Amino acid sequence: MGPDFLARTAQQWQKAQHAGLFATRVVQIAAISVRLHFAAPTVFEAFWPAISHLEIADLPPDFSPNLDIFLWDAATGVPLPAPDADLRIGPQGHIAGLPEPLRAAFNLDSGVLQVYAPHENCAFVALRDAQTLPPYERAAPLRVLWGWIGETHDFVAAHGAAVAWNDCAILLAGRGGSGKSTTSLACLLAGFDFLGDDYVLVRGGAAPRVWSLYRTAKVGARSLELHPHLKNAIAIEPRPQLDDKWVLFADKLESGGQLVREKPLGAIVLPRVEGQSTQLAPCSASRALAALAPSSIFQLAGAGPILMEKMAALTRCVAAHELRLAPDNRAPFLLKQWLERAKFPETA
Repeated sequence: MGPDFLARTAQQWQKAQHAGLFATRVVQIAAISVRLHFAAPTVFEAFWPAISHLEIADLPPDFSPNLDIFLWDAATGVPLPAPDADLRIGPQGHIAGLPEPLRAAFNLDSGVLQVYAPHENCAFVALRDAQTLPPYERAAPLRVLWGWIGETHDFVAAHGAAVAWNDCAILLAGRGGSGKSTTSLACLLAGFDFLGDDYVLVRGGAAPRVWSLYRTAKVGARSLELHPHLKNAIAIEPRPQLDDKWVLFADKLESGGQLVREKPLGAIVLPRVEGQSTQLAPCSASRALAALAPSSIFQLAGAGPILMEKMAALTRCVAAHELRLAPDNRAPFLLKQWLERAKFPETA
């Protein structure tokens, strides 16, 4: 039944395209090039701002991408493809029953369908209604799809933040509420380079690396009180009673560090709110894996053992530290101090 579902999805895209192709953009996702085809301004306006910093502007005449993604908004008149009777939606919206290597997921809350056909070097994304898209989809669009693409290439999508000092980055990992966003924002304001505060792309091996995926950063009410100028960079407002953080564009801040696309990765740091004095201490690779893997796998529909294997390999080839956070705001200082003193192997 899987090929039929893929064929129907492609047919719906053709109808949306014939109604009017709005824009085409090419982005660099880790080490691969991806061409995005937007069939409606609504889907472009919903998804493009968060990833626009990844655009490849100057393309050679003979350019050919590694992957094409076709996106449309069903609210503009071309509905989502009808599902096969034997397909079922599982945890995190994963659509079970499809033959390998086809992958698909449908988020019942946001109404976003993502279909990945690696054997065809293409993917399809359909929105039930871009106008009602929740803030988390606008702040971190296509994150499930990026995770699947990583499984078929040499990177993984990690639920974590990343900042860098000079030419070395740290990956901040942990469950929600552990302090990833707060720490990455504090580091950005202290002059660190910024790669992301919720999802980034990482690669282990002999040359560990981290890539930016989104230019967005989350900020809570307390941070807005302490740093009023952050209000000028806010791009997405929270939903009343549903969200507790605002979303800003990191490259729109009036002061602080810069948004960068990629950096060599030197360490995984596990923040947690604890104690009266901020401290940084070494921890084991198994502790780093336990902090990084569960939330990353949980948030990627249909994530398999490949993701776990790649994350385990990553934690074995970089240093790991625990960052015990206190209200003294010393985290940027301690991380900068450690990065300046640490010795890392040559990276490429």
